[in-house]
Amino acid sequence: GERVILKGFGVSPGRAAGIVKIVLELEGLDKVQEGDVLVTKLDHPDMVKAMKKSSAIISDGRRYTSHVAIAARELGKPCVVAEKACTILKDGIRVIVDGEKGLVINVEKNYD
Repeated sequence: GERVILKGFGVSPGRAAGIVKIVLELEGLDKVQEGDVLVTKLDHPDMVKAMKKSSAIISDGRRYTSHVAIAARELGKPCVVAEKACTILKDGIRVIVDGEKGLVINVEKNYD
């Protein structure tokens, strides 16, 4: 069943599923594959390549006007801004990102 594991602010509408990839530094952007959900604290123009590959983006923080939020809207990717996203979410889990309501929904059976 669907369980909300993170509530934030929707900054780019849409709904998409994918595997969480937490990226804490620019070197880590290479691990984002086509259709992944990019979860990051970074706010940098170099991230657009990884954002294009991702199905959705979760920005760890509280800024609506970040590069990430703006680029997500330009790319038409669902995006949620949520504090502690990099701590609460785990690499490799499958989630649904609701960029309208600002929700991250867990679709794993055995995630605590």
